Amino acid sequence: MHWNSAMSEQVKGPTVVLVGGAITLDSGERIDSRQPLADDKWDFILRSALAGSELWWEAARKLVDVILDEDQTDGAWALTWAPKTLWQPKADGSAKRIRIRAALQKCVSLMDLRYQIEIGGYGKVVPRQVKINASKTTARYRVLEHPFRYEHLVASRPPTVFFGAHPTAWDQEGLSPFGDVLRKWPNTVFVLAHTPLMEATIARVQSWFSNGRKPRNRNSNVSRRQEKADEEFFASMKDFSHHRPMVVDADFSLTYFLDSGSPGSAADLDAALTFVLSRYDLNIGLWDLARDPGLRESLLSPEELESAPSHQASMPVKLSAIATEAKLAWEKQRRSERVARRQLHNSVWPLLKDREWRTLNRKSEGRTYVLPKGKPVKWADIYDPSPILYFALDVTMQQAVLRLKAAPFGFEGIPEYLHEHGDGLRRITGERPTEMVICRFQDHGWKRELGDWDQTVQVVDAVVKFLDLTISTLRSKAEEQFADFRSKNPPRETTRS
Repeated sequence: MHWNSAMSEQVKGPTVVLVGGAITLDSGERIDSRQPLADDKWDFILRSALAGSELWWEAARKLVDVILDEDQTDGAWALTWAPKTLWQPKADGSAKRIRIRAALQKCVSLMDLRYQIEIGGYGKVVPRQVKINASKTTARYRVLEHPFRYEHLVASRPPTVFFGAHPTAWDQEGLSPFGDVLRKWPNTVFVLAHTPLMEATIARVQSWFSNGRKPRNRNSNVSRRQEKADEEFFASMKDFSHHRPMVVDADFSLTYFLDSGSPGSAADLDAALTFVLSRYDLNIGLWDLARDPGLRESLLSPEELESAPSHQASMPVKLSAIATEAKLAWEKQRRSERVARRQLHNSVWPLLKDREWRTLNRKSEGRTYVLPKGKPVKWADIYDPSPILYFALDVTMQQAVLRLKAAPFGFEGIPEYLHEHGDGLRRITGERPTEMVICRFQDHGWKRELGDWDQTVQVVDAVVKFLDLTISTLRSKAEEQFADFRSKNPPRETTRS
């Protein structure tokens, strides 16, 4: 049965399944993913543990695969919110890092596909669009990592399932990515990681759904309450940035079931899943088993779901000790990096400052240098103005990267512009530009500074001189789009309430 087509157009609420339970960390400590941890209001530790756990993805994928297999229409697929890598437990109690493709062998990154389809491969530039078309692939799992790109997603066939776990932030106010998916495809089943914050977020999603699934108002004033919540969120994220919990053992099950907006029995659904996976000889669907009282009573023997502890658990002591050691090592590395970047800055800055290059601030010395090619614009209320168009020389650990960039208000014309001048740039740099990257200079990093900066700056000069012949046209397009952007997104004052 095709889940999306079988449901009424007048959907009463979302269908959500959460997967969670008791987990054992590599520190040896055991916690429950559904139990709040002291001082971790935003569940950074729990969400990081589950999102990076191969065991969690294996448990969730079993349910997702059954839902997809029972969708009898061609091309059933799962929209997947996943990090790039996971932790795979080893026999000795440790864990090793693996790519998400090892757990989801039929997955494709929609961002990678977007670059491939829109920028190259056909001998001409396809006009670059903000939209990300998930229908350009037939992959079973289509991964979109960044929560704020879901509003740009389009598909000719709706996803049957949206599932995943991710340690990143999501939009607490606008409910991205959850609201973005349900606004377009209200019948899509959600399969997510069960933490206290996720359960609370689903309650908010349900309330938002019941009130008409309204799009967020981008121009609304920011309340002091929301500002304070954002400040607390990022402060907490910084506090827990060195906690790297790895799950080495777990007892995962289906621990929460919201059935079209109505509370359902997670124990019954879990028993139905176990039955479907074990009895391939019977043609009984998962949802039929979970929803039909007669089938449940005659075929299922659900185990009582142990309730999540209601009190806060203490922060795992050994995990905190490991995090403290990691923080000390990180601080030592940062000190070494600052010294190396200062030395690099002393080498390259005398060559750049006379060519009208700038540093953004003292922190950008040895890290990022910019050459403005347009007036500064105020693209966001909470950030300083930046040039509407500029060259950027970014120094990483191993290399320096020359880019052409725009202030981040949504201008999308640079890749096409660089593609049009690709042959000329290749004659100068020896490589063709990709996206906004003009070229890369290997062995010019802060940790590996072996290249000749005099020669490199001469190449940069040649690139700038070549593009200066036509960059005014690109700048005019950017200015026109910025004017349109500002007309739709006028500056706003912060409301103190």
